[in-house]
Amino acid sequence: MRQSPVAGFSRDNLMKTSEQRLSDILHDVYAAAMNPSHWDMVLQRIATETEAGKASLHAHRFARQDWEHHTAGSRLHSFGYEAATGLAYARHFAVRDPYIQRIRERRYPALTMGTNEDLITASELRRTEFYSDYGRPNRIFFVNWIVIEQNPRFASGLAVIRPENAKQFNRKHAEFLTLLAPHLEQSFRLARFRERTAENTNALLFSLAQLGYAVIALDDDRRIINYSPPAKAFFDERDGIRVHDNRIEATDADQDMQLQRMIDAASQPWGNPHYAAHTLHLSRSSFARPLHVVVLPFPSQLAPGLLEEDRTQVLVFLADPASRYASRGQVLRRLFGLTPTEARLADVLLQGLDVNETAEKMRITPGTVRYHLKQIFSKTGAPRQSELIRLMVSLPGVSMPSVAHKE
Repeated sequence: MRQSPVAGFSRDNLMKTSEQRLSDILHDVYAAAMNPSHWDMVLQRIATETEAGKASLHAHRFARQDWEHHTAGSRLHSFGYEAATGLAYARHFAVRDPYIQRIRERRYPALTMGTNEDLITASELRRTEFYSDYGRPNRIFFVNWIVIEQNPRFASGLAVIRPENAKQFNRKHAEFLTLLAPHLEQSFRLARFRERTAENTNALLFSLAQLGYAVIALDDDRRIINYSPPAKAFFDERDGIRVHDNRIEATDADQDMQLQRMIDAASQPWGNPHYAAHTLHLSRSSFARPLHVVVLPFPSQLAPGLLEEDRTQVLVFLADPASRYASRGQVLRRLFGLTPTEARLADVLLQGLDVNETAEKMRITPGTVRYHLKQIFSKTGAPRQSELIRLMVSLPGVSMPSVAHKE
């Protein structure tokens, strides 16, 4: 018996030909590679096309050097499941899922497709904990599945599902999923490339944050493309610099004119073959010391292609002379075997304090500071305080700023 249309789909949509409906689904599949929220629509359309009550995309991780040891699994996206059901699957039932276990044991390559009957008999399934505690209560029995990708560490796939009182999926549904499978695989590759690019960008910007200054990337229209975490603190304070219409501005009108001229010059470096970094001091209404600004062109190495807009053209560096370096104490302690007191003392010295100021801040005597400082010199090989500071500045800090943000 044909199931009723899935809620949210118009009768006009159901009157389309199968080719038109497949085209609509493929459009959403590739849209989902760039925007994961589209997977909800994709799965809803797939469930309608296969007359299924549920549909889901799975991801499973396996132990290193152990093909079958299941370490984690979850539904990346799903249709027809309650949130609590998905949580229970991720926490307990994913590693007990007999369908996944059999697919894994048989090492099916990508784009393999089948039904539950290809993996486990009905009588076997009914004897499992998965069936009694999860499958039957959640109306999971007949499954049409696709292996999207599978390797020694990771597997992903699509499943469309019907309850036990329904019928097995037929040839028409299998043919539809066969057409869909390679596009799902390609969408996953695109999504992984996007995620890896974003993760690499965040890692680089996080690394820059340890240096204590902000970096802002602008396109040739002066618009912000990306910025490192410390820049957000400057933007939020609106003290010396601010963001308006996704562009940076100096809060002082005269200084803003200078800043914009600097950015314009940096965005057209070919007009000045001997371009040097432009610098500027931005005054602050809080009467704090001025911000230091350095503007540089960014020579893109990308060949001409589709990326003509949103290409980085200018880098703006912001530094607050009153800001403190991120702690190096823990790094020094592990590298050179410093004691906790010695590590803390090194961090205090990094703030630019002398022996007497350090003693007052740490509530110890200047003599005690000199004793610990001598121990630090001995352990690190730094002959004097200036060399110790140089060593510390050369090491990464251990502050934990928020991840990079894109406007």
